[in-house]
Amino acid sequence: MITEKLSKAFSSKAFYIVFSLVISAVLWIYVEINENRPVQHRIEGVQIEYLNEDIFRDRNLVIASRTPQTVTLTLDCSRNVASRLNNRTVSVTVDLQNINSNGYFYRPYTIVYPQGITSNDISRTSRSVENIALNVDILHDRQIPVEVIYNGGTSSSDFIAETPEFSPQMLTVFGPEAVISGIVKAKVPIVRESLSTTLREDFPFILIDEDGEELDESVYDSLMFDHERVHVTVPISLLKEVALYVELVYGAGATAQNTIVSIDPPLISLSGDPEAISDYNSITLGTIDVTRFDLMQASMFPIIIQNTFTNVSNVTEALVTVEVRGLEIKHLSVTNLHVINEPRDLDAMIITQSVDVKLRGSKEDLDRLNTDDLESIDTPLNVRVVADLTDYSTGTSMVPARVYIDGDVGDIGAIGDYRITVRLVKAQ
Repeated sequence: MITEKLSKAFSSKAFYIVFSLVISAVLWIYVEINENRPVQHRIEGVQIEYLNEDIFRDRNLVIASRTPQTVTLTLDCSRNVASRLNNRTVSVTVDLQNINSNGYFYRPYTIVYPQGITSNDISRTSRSVENIALNVDILHDRQIPVEVIYNGGTSSSDFIAETPEFSPQMLTVFGPEAVISGIVKAKVPIVRESLSTTLREDFPFILIDEDGEELDESVYDSLMFDHERVHVTVPISLLKEVALYVELVYGAGATAQNTIVSIDPPLISLSGDPEAISDYNSITLGTIDVTRFDLMQASMFPIIIQNTFTNVSNVTEALVTVEVRGLEIKHLSVTNLHVINEPRDLDAMIITQSVDVKLRGSKEDLDRLNTDDLESIDTPLNVRVVADLTDYSTGTSMVPARVYIDGDVGDIGAIGDYRITVRLVKAQ
């Protein structure tokens, strides 16, 4: 009967509620007792911070050395407080305001706890030292050059790491004369791999002494700099071969089919910003009018590239040879001379009696010209020389002229430049 009643009581909902509350209370009491139990907590490597450093520097003073570099604290506090204290959350401060000259000084320090914890939470404090020993010297300054050394590679052989650009190129170092007098330069070593875009970043520097060795890290504590880092740009350029070409003006029988162009060199290597140079595929050297020469011409052209690119090949000129094949030259002395667009109230008198004309075309087309004797000075009826007087006034001038070939004579034309002498006088 009793067993049945106990079983019924233990299985009731009210029992479980009461049991849960009892267990929660026991756990809470255990945690409170455990967390608030006093412990001895040791913190090593606590950093020393200095107050009123700006005033200190205004007096041209600098800490040449200090002892110790860090302090060790042993604190009696609750376990809960101890869990929040370490050498990242706890520091000590030394006030420099009352130091007015160089010399040796011993200064006490103040412990700074993290937010939410005060000295009242610490029952006892033990310190590795009671004071910080400071060797104070007169502040001097010196300018040293900056040297940037890039040791790295690019993502492929098509990319080039250019000479690094950096700023500042000179650093001002402030510190004890005995220390800064031995500093020769500030070196910025950069190691990067597989670059395919320009690197722009601020880098720390290291100080190098007269023996080429890096200064010991402990010396840096007594130094200040006008710049804490060096901004470095390592331009990464894309290497690309670019074709050279010329534009041709055809005529006088010369066409794209019978005109051969050769360029030496046919292409050059350029480097530039990968995005800018990716679509830069050719360089135009200039324009050649094939009606200005007979059958072949060779001339030098300067290679002009954009200022943003670098001519890696270092070739500044190209030899361009243009050859017209399958055509012949025919010489004629033309006396069929005319003028057009005579100015109003002026009469034109052609002084030139004949013009030696060179015609180019296929042999078959040239033979169709109306002449029987190629050496004759008789003017073929279907070849004439015409000068335009639009921009001329009274006087005698050598006027540019064009050669016209009338009739169905095929694809032939005059080559070269022509002029005739014309006198303009007032009309009678």
